[in-house]
Amino acid sequence: MSTRTILGRSDRAFDVSIYVVLVMVAVVGLYPFLHVLLVSVTAPETLIRRGTGFIWPGKMTLEAYREVFGSEAIRRALLMSIARTVVGTAVNLTLTTLTAFPLSREALPGRNVFLTLIVFTMLFSGGIIPTYLLVARLKLVDTIWALILPTAISPYYLIIMKNYFEGLPEELYEAASMEGASELQILTRVILPLSRPILATLGLFYAVYHWNAFFDAMIFINDRSKYPLQVLLREIVVQGNVQDMMGDRVIFGQNMKMAVIAVTTIPILVIYPLIQRHFAKGITLGAIKG
Repeated sequence: MSTRTILGRSDRAFDVSIYVVLVMVAVVGLYPFLHVLLVSVTAPETLIRRGTGFIWPGKMTLEAYREVFGSEAIRRALLMSIARTVVGTAVNLTLTTLTAFPLSREALPGRNVFLTLIVFTMLFSGGIIPTYLLVARLKLVDTIWALILPTAISPYYLIIMKNYFEGLPEELYEAASMEGASELQILTRVILPLSRPILATLGLFYAVYHWNAFFDAMIFINDRSKYPLQVLLREIVVQGNVQDMMGDRVIFGQNMKMAVIAVTTIPILVIYPLIQRHFAKGITLGAIKG
């Protein structure tokens, strides 16, 4: 047997082993989510008889999802989460862009001082109590702005966007300036059309944060009717029940828990493929230049 044949077989064996490992990793990663979906569509009597440790649900029903979307409390919480995610992401991207653009220009007076202060906030913060006192003093408690304004700009994402702007050709700025464009016109008409990858990437990061956040709502929102979906999900998982806001019924069941978890997870899974082609490019280009 020739050496080339031996090497060819060893290469194929190595490729097969890599694929086997990747498939196993994929199964391990996907199974928890698939298990949530399976439990959510399993009939309650089947769960009582078999428990939740199964591969195939047996008798299937969508009753849990009908209960979820039929609950006024969950519908309100879902709308609150959608509003927070849409408005919060828009505010985040707008303020991050308007701050990153001037910081990317070396001619900005005091640029290094501003950057130092921004990096300082990445290492140190005032803490929960001073933040709450500030939000309360501004009369933002029990409003959606209490969930948006304290995290309006992420210093880390700001630096990534600044680095992305710095990586664009300087000739673009010079050509636009020679045409008489102002700084705002350069940003809106020249820079932003070329910044779709970084905008899509940071927009996804901001949206995922707002959609998944619950701790700040537990602190700043006292009115139960203004709870976002994640806070309601926490109550369902911890307390083990879904109670209608009118107080007329209490629904128990693992399938209800899993149905609510699925409802909170699926929107992000649907959005990600839509911007996947921008994702890797945006985060890579934004991290090249320090």
